[in-house]
This record gives sequence, C-alpha cells and structure tokens, in this order.
Amino acid sequence: MNKDFCNRTVIIFGWLLMSVVSSASVQQTNDYLEMSLEELSNVEVNLATKKEESIFTVPSAAYVLTSEDIRRSGATTVMEAMRLVPGLNVAQLNAHTWAISSRGFNQQYANKLQVMIDNRSVYTPLFGGVYWDMQSLMIEDVERIEVIRGPGGALWGANAVNGIINIVTKKASDTQNGLMSVTAGSNRGIGSLRYGGKLGPQTFYRAWSQYHMMDDSYQRANVHKSIDGWNATSGGFRIDSMLSKADTLMLQGSAFDNHVGDQETIQLPTFPFYTTTTVSSKYLLQGFNFLSRWTRQIDTDSDMALQAYFDHNERHTRSYDYVASTLDFDFQHHLVINDYHELTWGAGFRSIWDDIHNTLVFELNPDKETMNLYNVFVQDKITLKPEQLYLTLGTKLEYNSFTHFEYQPDAKLLWTPDSRQTVWAGVSRAVHLPTRHSHDNTTLAVVMGPSQMKFFGSDDVKSEQLLAYEIGYRSRPSETLFWDASLFLNDYDKLTTYEKRTAPFLTAYDIDNKMRGQTYGGELAATWQARKDWTIKLGYSLLFLDLATCDNGNYSSVSRIEKESPQNQFFIHSMMNLDKNLELDLMPRYTDSLLGCGISSIFELDARLSWHINPNAELSVVGQNLLDNHQAEFTSSSGGAVNTETQRAYWLKFVYRF
Repeated sequence: MNKDFCNRTVIIFGWLLMSVVSSASVQQTNDYLEMSLEELSNVEVNLATKKEESIFTVPSAAYVLTSEDIRRSGATTVMEAMRLVPGLNVAQLNAHTWAISSRGFNQQYANKLQVMIDNRSVYTPLFGGVYWDMQSLMIEDVERIEVIRGPGGALWGANAVNGIINIVTKKASDTQNGLMSVTAGSNRGIGSLRYGGKLGPQTFYRAWSQYHMMDDSYQRANVHKSIDGWNATSGGFRIDSMLSKADTLMLQGSAFDNHVGDQETIQLPTFPFYTTTTVSSKYLLQGFNFLSRWTRQIDTDSDMALQAYFDHNERHTRSYDYVASTLDFDFQHHLVINDYHELTWGAGFRSIWDDIHNTLVFELNPDKETMNLYNVFVQDKITLKPEQLYLTLGTKLEYNSFTHFEYQPDAKLLWTPDSRQTVWAGVSRAVHLPTRHSHDNTTLAVVMGPSQMKFFGSDDVKSEQLLAYEIGYRSRPSETLFWDASLFLNDYDKLTTYEKRTAPFLTAYDIDNKMRGQTYGGELAATWQARKDWTIKLGYSLLFLDLATCDNGNYSSVSRIEKESPQNQFFIHSMMNLDKNLELDLMPRYTDSLLGCGISSIFELDARLSWHINPNAELSVVGQNLLDNHQAEFTSSSGGAVNTETQRAYWLKFVYRF
C-alpha cells in the first residue's frame, strides 16, 4: 500500500474521530450476547426446506453465520467470514482467489458446492465452481450466510452435491439512513458508503457503493512479491415494498468493475524450446445483475413466490475472454393440505448463453453455447406424530442441455423427543452436471516447444452422481450450552477423469467418468455462553476420502484429490465484552496438512478489538494470521491461479452511521 494512501487514510480517520468524539459518549449494549441460547439456536434458515424454519428443527446439517458473527469476526469479505462455518474448507490462493468446499473435493473451482446470493446462483458453467473475485459485496449489508453441508439437489437442483451456500442480504427497511465504512491496513483499503430511505409508507430503498483494494503484498512461494492485487469497484440498490397486506415485492441490482493481477510462467516457442518467461498482467472483470421477487400470502396455510433474475458477467484475461448471461425464472407454492401433509412444490427455467473469444493460449470448441435447464420439484412434510415425528419426502426432476433428464430424490426423518433435543437422518441423491470444459473440446497453450495440451470432451460425458447417508443430533442440555453433531457417508460414482492418450506433438486427454469412491466423516458445532458477556463458538470437522479409478482408467490424480482436503479442521470464536463499549474477539483455527498440495498443517490466530465510541460510531483494529509472517494455504491444480503465501496483516476499520 503506497504512502499517499496511508496518509490520506490517517487524515480521514482523524477528521471522523474528531467529529464523533465531540458528541456525548453513550454506553453501548451488545444485544447479541444478551440473547439466550434458545434464541440463538432458533435462528431461521431457508435453505433446508425452502421456507423459513428454525435451524434447531431442520433435517439437515445446517449452520447460519449471522450478521453479528460476521461483524465480530473482523472479516472484510464473505470468503474470510466463512472460515467460521463448521465443515467448510476455506483456503486462500492469493489476494483475489479462493478455494472453498464442503466435505472434500476442494479446488480452485470446487464444483460440488452450489453458491447463491439472495437465491441467485453464482455458479459458473465454464469450469464449475465460483469465481470468488467477481463477488463484490458490502459486508455490512449481509444479513446472514446460510450453509447446508451435504446434498440439496431435491430442492436446489444440480450441482448442490456436497453443500449449498446462500448469502442473504438485509432488507432495505433494515438499512435506513446512512452508513460509511473505512478500512485501511497493511494489505487492504476499503471505502463503503450506503444510504437508505423511504419511497412511500411501505416502500423502502437503499443504494450503496464500495471500493475494495487488496494490494500485491502477498508473497509468491520461494520467489519475490507477486502481482496478484485485487481492485474491486461495485455498487447497487435494493427496494422492498409491501404492495398490500398479502403482497410484497423486492427489486435489487448491482454492478462491478474489478481489476485483478496475475503472474504465470510460460514456455517461449524459440529454439531449443526450453526458454521460459514470467508474464504479469491485469485482468478485467465486469458484470451486472437484476433480481426481483414477488411473494403472496394467500392465507394462513398457503403462500407463493415468483422470482426472476438476469445476470451478465465478463471475464477478460490474458488466456481468454469469457462472456456469459443468465436468465432465470423460479416459481414456488407452499401449502398446508391437512394436519398431516405440508406440501411445497415449484417449477423453474434457466437459460445461459456464453461466448468464448479464443486466443493462442486457450481455445474452446464450440466457442458459443446456449444451455437450458427446466425443472420441477415437490416436497411433502408428513406428520407421523404431532410435534415429535416427521417424514419429509421430495424430489427434483430436471432436463438440461448436456445429459438431458436427471432426478434427485431425498428422504428425511426428524424426531424431536422434547424441546431440547432433535434427531434427524436422511438419504439423498444428487448430481453434478458436465461443464463447458468437460462437455466440449478444450485446447491449452504451448506446453513444451511446439506441442499442445488438448482435452477432448464428449456428449457421452455423464453427470457425477452421489448417494448420501446422513444422521444428526442437536441438543440444548442447559441454558448455557447448545451443540450440533452430524455424521455422513457419501458414495460417489461417475466422477470426472482425464484419461491420457498418445498423440504426436500433443498431450491429449479424454474427459470421462472413470472414478468412484466414498467420503465419510462428521462435523461438530457448539455454542457456550460462559458468562453473560462472554460467548464461545467452536466448530470441528473430520473427513476421510477413499477414491479409485475404474479398471480401464489411467487417471493419475486420484491420490492428489484425496489429499487436497484436510482430514481435521477446527476453529474457536471467543466473543467477549470487556465493558459496555469495548469488545474483544479471538479466533484461533487449525487446518490439517494438504499433502496433495504440499501444504503443511496450519495453526493461526485472528483477533479483533473494537471500541463503540457512541451508538453511531465504531472503531476496531483487526489482526489476521498473527502466528506466521507468511504461509501457503493451497495450491491450484485446476485453474492456473498464482499460488502465493498469505501474509500476517493488520487493519483499522471505522464505521459511522448517520
């Protein structure tokens, strides 16, 4: 970060502090720590059943990261915040690239995790997975992050195989008046501005803008400082309106213009074809989206919702230019039929059309494609014993452009013997669809001399398949303790492989489905209210992978895939109020070694100290990765990202509401 930026930031902080300290200091209470454990464990989640339901009684391995959890973590991005979700493996490759997965198979483009923002999918059909450097959110606008570990295909469709994440933003009515946030430190600078108001008696709005900068201070392993900075400019709006006593309408949109750095070593086509050079460049990432959702409460036992969104993204890199647009419609109807059947059903349509501008480095054939997806789903919650025993049966039927018909059923059993205990079990089937890369033919750049690397996709490539078995238990044994445990066994078939073939001047691979195997393990989450002003949350996960190729397969990366996800992970989030104006958060975390990436085990500590100057102003200092000066968290085998070492970092954050 340059000196001019630091000087300007100091001046801004000084001016803001002088303006707010002059007002009378008011003692600030922390409502979050004053909530009872029963209230905390009854936070509502929508992902598990497609309707608001207490997390204590959902038949899935569910977790909710609240806005208060996020604020007290000191995180400046949702990616950093998700380190505090049990069972998620969150690893940073460089300043702008992340690998995030659940229950194994982590990669730069982890393709078995469905990720949404306000129910808008941000999953890319090019390679699968998520371009996290294109997700520019104002962290203060995030209401909660809902996470389901395990399959959710019966409700959310293809690619919700190992888990689902939905990042839910706040209603406009909850973000009235103004908010300004300034963050500055050793590797980042962020400026955010938001204002909300009323357009009518029951119509609220907000508008926001943000500039987020991560500098090039991330060190490249065994080399010098890398060129991997991230400059993200974004903005958007949201409108929430109560049209009548029964009808509500939500409209929102956002746009971003991001510049990210990249650095890679390439072969030069000069005699004797062994010359290499390091190329640095800046990529341009642009996009915008609009989403609307209309809901109607028909009566006390019936409601419906209609959602539509349009999403346009452009990714201009040295290797390729990728432009994709998505149009999506989704309808849902929920009704209570009688005392024993509660039905949720719906239908949807999604069309994605993209265009790859091929280069000498990357070529996709065909370069243009339109992918359509049609779906219907139904789910019936059957009451076997009122207020104690429930059976939920559901399935989603889909028709897509690549593999055509897919079905994803599940069955969940829920038992609540009393108000303090919940036991659940489930069996589910889910699929991951082929991507553009695996379905079509891909050519990569010069590898050694005049040779090329080519991947031959095919119409015969099948969907990856999962049959999952889960069981879970939640308990509030006392007024100060809540814990949630789950066990799982995942049986995979038709996993994607790259079968090497021999060809002159060509390193060639046939994309196929010649791998199968199992993963198994468990997760534990707990919340302990040690004192009225001190709450401790912890998460632990255990994971084993056992994969193998079919008899006629020659895929050589099975062992690496088994070792790209940590066997053990845990974190602790200690939230303490030192007094009514001062907060201290300590967040130690541990991740097992990743032998497939050559990464040793990581034990780190993040910390945050916050001062509520008055009810409208808060100043915090955050330290990240305090136990090591620099370390690698992950290396990419699939996306060619710059692999760097995350740094020890410090920053100040000032938030002022007006």
